Amino acid sequence: LKIQQVYSKTAHDVKESTDINRVVSDILTMQESALNKREISVKTDLLPNPPRIRVSKAKLSQVLVNLIKNAYESIEERSAVTGPRKIAVRTHLSDKGLVVDIRDTGIGIAPELLKHISVTGRSTKGSTGFGLNYCRLFMEQIGGKLTMDSQQGEGTTVTLAFPVAKAPGA
Repeated sequence: LKIQQVYSKTAHDVKESTDINRVVSDILTMQESALNKREISVKTDLLPNPPRIRVSKAKLSQVLVNLIKNAYESIEERSAVTGPRKIAVRTHLSDKGLVVDIRDTGIGIAPELLKHISVTGRSTKGSTGFGLNYCRLFMEQIGGKLTMDSQQGEGTTVTLAFPVAKAPGA
């Protein structure tokens, strides 16, 4: 509850220097009871001392909560199928910037739906589809990118690539 209060007090449009690992860890802590209730294990592989990113922590937390929720709902939909019930979250650097990968062992997304999944009004769950659209728009607004890779019956990986300011003289 204390973690939620910290993020809810933050003004939504205030961009601040942010440690992505701290936000990821906080969101996983907030989601811990929902994950435990569903018997979903979470593995993290967080880059030591990642570069800080300049974002609204409140909006970033909404994005991560939505993506973790989507992951565990996808795993729940696969409940009739035996197999691992896992979410893996990894932070790392790539040529795209600072990257967060969220991988689940859920039902996956059909290839014909994947290219349109983050558009408002498109959902595989019968919802408005606003959640993924919000995530995509947030990433675009900060100069980043959200991509998804999925295999039906195997799971989905959502990748968030955040721009990183280059050091002076680099």
